[in-house]
Amino acid sequence: MTPEYYLQVAKYQWDDVHVYVPYFSRLPEVTISVCPFTIQKHTQKLDTYSLYGWHNRYSKGVVVRYSPDGYTHSDHLYETHTFIHLNGDRPTKRNLADGSLTSAEPEVPFVSPRLLAEDIDGYGVIHSIPITKIRGNVFKDAYTLYVISYYAHDVSVTLDTLKHEWTSKYPDWRAQRISDWWEIATDDHWNLKQWVASGRLKWLTPEYTLSSDPDTFPYNNIKGKRHGYTYDATTKTFEVYNTLLY
Repeated sequence: MTPEYYLQVAKYQWDDVHVYVPYFSRLPEVTISVCPFTIQKHTQKLDTYSLYGWHNRYSKGVVVRYSPDGYTHSDHLYETHTFIHLNGDRPTKRNLADGSLTSAEPEVPFVSPRLLAEDIDGYGVIHSIPITKIRGNVFKDAYTLYVISYYAHDVSVTLDTLKHEWTSKYPDWRAQRISDWWEIATDDHWNLKQWVASGRLKWLTPEYTLSSDPDTFPYNNIKGKRHGYTYDATTKTFEVYNTLLY
């Protein structure tokens, strides 16, 4: 796919059904994670050619982003948490829909300790997926999509436990997330290596196998924004996106 063709179909995919089908047919099938219980891959179509059309919000479930061909994953998967890291780059208008990007999640990935607590028989799996930007007539690796996927041996019991606890504690937020907000994150949330050492967090290797070796863990001390953000490509400026206000 050339950058010119990509931009043409990306801009009009929602307005013209004749564009929608070929657009998604050219998108790659991406591996998001692997189930620690069954080793089944979680895959879906994902636009990794640019940040065009991306606006990262917590989706409450296993969907990273809409995929017309559905999602293949283990029955043990019950939640994914996504983080878009700009790696110090300031995207241009050409690479963003409407010249802006909003992420309700931080750049730096964090674990939700409640989802890996002792009363949950499960694991977290972290993976990083490169997203390119259009520079001239080529696609160039620029950004990183971090995904932490949560698996449980018995998903129904886990969700019932979490939802009951969440709605009891936060009765005014019944429709909201069951994981922790970044606004209340502590060192336990950000210390990913600690969770690897505990055996509860694994990561996906380049060969799509699971590893839990803390000595070779590749995501130690990720630097970046520990808050949600809105970026304006016209002024090339950021504003803090506070999810508690929405």
